[in-house]
Amino acid sequence: MLRPALLLLLMLLMVIQGCSDSRRSASVAGTVTLKGQPVADVIVRFQPAGTGSADQMEAGMSSFGTTDAEGKFTLKFTDGSGTGAMLGDHTVTIDELTPPEEENNDAGGIGKKKISRIPRKWGDGSQAFKVEDKDNVASLTLD
Repeated sequence: MLRPALLLLLMLLMVIQGCSDSRRSASVAGTVTLKGQPVADVIVRFQPAGTGSADQMEAGMSSFGTTDAEGKFTLKFTDGSGTGAMLGDHTVTIDELTPPEEENNDAGGIGKKKISRIPRKWGDGSQAFKVEDKDNVASLTLD
């Protein structure tokens, strides 16, 4: 009588394991600063590193977070399935939450576009971060 129950329990555990999310991820939180001050209202994106889009898809799903008034963010998966980022190397980009608007000139016309607070290097894919199997802290300095 005990054997069938044990067998049923093992089968149930195998089914549960097979249905679980198999992606290997870890939590990532951090801050974004510029000249020692927190940067609010920016989007931080972590894209698993690869040599091309097919490699990136193989590496895993990207993650993003939005900074609060203190420059703090917590990453979550782009598909809304939870928080964190895939383990491994990532390309990090940061963008304004709202693109800079064009300034109005004195004559009521539209002038030049306001310059973004974010240096170009944070949008060109040259910044990197390695997500390890632990609670990761990313201190991103825009200077």
